[in-house]
Amino acid sequence: MIDNSCHKPCVDPVPLTTVTMQNYNAQLVKYLEDMRKGINDSLATKRKTMADYEKTITEIEGAYFKILESSQTLLHVLKRESKSLMKKQNQL
Repeated sequence: MIDNSCHKPCVDPVPLTTVTMQNYNAQLVKYLEDMRKGINDSLATKRKTMADYEKTITEIEGAYFKILESSQTLLHVLKRESKSLMKKQNQL
């Protein structure tokens, strides 16, 4: 018999007949298949979560580089305008 409370097969100390042994083996196979299914489901969920994180990271990196590029462009324009204003001020 399978004891689900301890998550491992438990065997009675009474000698098992062939039919009982076959029944036990069938239950053990079902238990192991259920465990494998649970592990596979968990792994699939984790893989999807990882893909979602990777997508989010890629989007954030793209936004960061756009902000960086805009900041550099703005800095360049400010330097150019500052030089222009300095020239005008010196001409006065």
